[in-house]
Amino acid sequence: MGHLPAKPLLQGKTVKRGEDITFVWHDSGVEDYRWKKNGYILSNGGRISIRRDGAYFYLTIKDAREEDEGEYTLEVSNSKGTVPGSAKVTVLEYDRDWRNAQWGANDLIKQLLANYTLSNPNVTHLRFLLHGRVGVGKSSIINTINCTFQGRVNVKALAAAGSHTSFTKCYETHMIMDKGGAQLPFVFNDIMGLENQERSWALTDDIISALKGHVKEKYKVR
Repeated sequence: MGHLPAKPLLQGKTVKRGEDITFVWHDSGVEDYRWKKNGYILSNGGRISIRRDGAYFYLTIKDAREEDEGEYTLEVSNSKGTVPGSAKVTVLEYDRDWRNAQWGANDLIKQLLANYTLSNPNVTHLRFLLHGRVGVGKSSIINTINCTFQGRVNVKALAAAGSHTSFTKCYETHMIMDKGGAQLPFVFNDIMGLENQERSWALTDDIISALKGHVKEKYKVR
């Protein structure tokens, strides 16, 4: 009397971009078959190879790309009917940079910043105040910028990784120097971080006063 073909139990695939995607299924009770992707019938050609070898059914897609992601289905049939089986394909992009960075532009940006000239002769530098919650990396940002312009490791703004309380207690100015030791036309100010405990962090009035230039160097936030 015969019976329906067995349901194709395809395994999901996760491949890197550029690798091959291959599905294989075996069933001796199949008379006809077809492969689909997202409901559309696939055919031989280009990067797609479809073939049958006796009771084995193959689908291969060469050089996987983003557009190859989706649900692949093998429909097998005989005189008793048709049975589908599906699996999903995910294409990873580990072989590509997560962003297209113009690394050569870094030196140009550094040069433009180092040669920046203030339009007001009475102003010696631009001042940037960094404030925010404890542990977000305010002091580390200052160190990164300083190291970038000096071309070496030079840690001036101390920080405590993993601390729940502010390591910075005072309002402090950090000059940015170039490789030759010359001061650049901008400085960064660090201040105590914002904590959860009442009266143990920089208040809004402290930050406003700092922005207006009304806070003395080394002022300790209370």
